[in-house]
Amino acid sequence: MAKHLQNKIDLLKDKYLLFAQPIYKYVFQLLGNAQESEDVVQESFIEALEKLDQLIDDSKFYPWIKTIARNKALNI
Repeated sequence: MAKHLQNKIDLLKDKYLLFAQPIYKYVFQLLGNAQESEDVVQESFIEALEKLDQLIDDSKFYPWIKTIARNKALNI
């Protein structure tokens, strides 16, 4: 169980390095507020970690996390 969690964290770390900046830019366009945009990005990646097992195709990660971020931004 701990190994599985560590694998998820490692995968998400790689995805964060790849996609945090583009997601931030997208959310900032929606919100126009740097602090709220940073919060949405952080919350989105936390939710992605919690729900990573639901993602069947790893190549769909970017649209998936972008959708999570958009929904969070629209709920502010």
